[in-house]
Amino acid sequence: VDIEEARAIKAGFERKSLTEEELSEFGRLTEGERDAYLLRRWTVKESIFKLSNESIFRPTGISGEGFYTESREFELDERRFIISASANSPAPIIFNLSDALE
Repeated sequence: VDIEEARAIKAGFERKSLTEEELSEFGRLTEGERDAYLLRRWTVKESIFKLSNESIFRPTGISGEGFYTESREFELDERRFIISASANSPAPIIFNLSDALE
């Protein structure tokens, strides 16, 4: 699992964190969609990294293939967050954020 607060992303971060396929998809997005896409992909990659037990985090080498992932956006105290979880098997990933946020 990984969680990040939604925020503006520094220009050029996409080249350090996305695969070639993701960069292509990123290039087709509107300016307003890009930060959310980057944070969603980043949280997915972080959750996969934590699951994989690798010792070095190389975000451009993590595509998500072979993993099952889910992401959600939520708001808490007027701040937006993105949470992602990954699994090795196709069991459903369920976020019950209403209980956690009460």
